[in-house]
Amino acid sequence: MSSTLLCAPAIVRAANLMPVRGIIMQINLPEPVQPPVRPQEGFVRRLFFSWCDSNLKAGRTESTFYCNGRRLLESEMRHVVAYARKWDFLA
Repeated sequence: MSSTLLCAPAIVRAANLMPVRGIIMQINLPEPVQPPVRPQEGFVRRLFFSWCDSNLKAGRTESTFYCNGRRLLESEMRHVVAYARKWDFLA
């Protein structure tokens, strides 16, 4: 008889359980991490920024120079110029 009490399954009505109160917490998302200092770009890279900028000002849809064996598209040049303007590499 004692073994049936010890091995009996623990079935309890849901009404007999202790009520649990929920807590609503605000989640603060971390701010995006920006590099604390301006990135270093070499002379050739700054020339590359300038060439892309001059090609866009001239209204070209492809670059006049080759980069990694192909010409850059207008969207790629816009991306490069936006990066250069963000970090103030272009005047």
